[in-house]
Amino acid sequence: MEKEKRSLVKTLGWGVIGGIIVGLIYIIFH
Repeated sequence: MEKEKRSLVKTLGWGVIGGIIVGLIYIIFH
């Protein structure tokens, strides 16, 4: 249970980071 929660948090963290990067690229190139 604890391991699943940790991997979920990590996935969410990478999702947020990826979203920010994509957002910045979108803003720069549009």
